[in-house]
Amino acid sequence: GKLEKLFHSVCPGLGVCTFDGDTAKAERVEHLKGCHVFLTNPDMLHYTILAHHAKWRHILENLKFVVLDEAHVYRSTFGTHVALLLRRFRRVLRHYNSSPSFVACSATIRNAKSFFTQLFALTREEDECIAVDDDSAGRGERRFCLWNPPLLEDQEAMAADAKAKAKSSKGVVERNAQKRRRFKEKEGA
Repeated sequence: GKLEKLFHSVCPGLGVCTFDGDTAKAERVEHLKGCHVFLTNPDMLHYTILAHHAKWRHILENLKFVVLDEAHVYRSTFGTHVALLLRRFRRVLRHYNSSPSFVACSATIRNAKSFFTQLFALTREEDECIAVDDDSAGRGERRFCLWNPPLLEDQEAMAADAKAKAKSSKGVVERNAQKRRRFKEKEGA
């Protein structure tokens, strides 16, 4: 996909692959041999990687980073599923003496440190959670224009008068319509 092409243009020797339910079984075997970056999802982590972790040993032993993008979606029932899956994943990684850095990305979480501490079940001191919440994105120049309109007490009175006139003219129109209906009824009789 597009992301794979981007990786290849930036790091030509880096093997990047999408590993999801649409990946053909023959491709999966090839990915195990030459891929350095796996783009996957919780279902594939559960059904393929953790279920057959011995096949993934060489990758799991050398794993440096695990990145969760759009992590704010890991709430409610789905979030509980992912949290339990991540705990299982961390146990398997400890089995292979692997301790990658976990990176979770989200632009919409209010208390990121607390959220990710719970999501990853971080309880030990060596399981440090660092929240990077400084916005270092570039921005264009901003200009603010504030306008405090003058009090329009006279105009408010004029608006109330206009409403009253509109209401009275509505009554005139309705009365004229009634007169026309009666006139037409008499004409037709």
